[in-house]
Amino acid sequence: MFPLGSLVQVDSNLPILKINTMDDTMVYEPKVTATMQIVINGLGKRKNENETPNEFIGLIGIEFRGLLARFFLKTIWN
Repeated sequence: MFPLGSLVQVDSNLPILKINTMDDTMVYEPKVTATMQIVINGLGKRKNENETPNEFIGLIGIEFRGLLARFFLKTIWN
């Protein structure tokens, strides 16, 4: 996991998804409860991770999926 202070700031034309596992480690099964937030400001408008989520804020279940994910190191989202 990456400490929060080491994350790169995100600025994008694409929607920004924030997933927080609340310090639980993601596993292949069972799903871990997490919060998800989506920032969408409209087509072609810049967005950054500090903006207030305006499209979705809620709980989700998240887990690793797929055979290849088990063999290749991937970023663990926090």
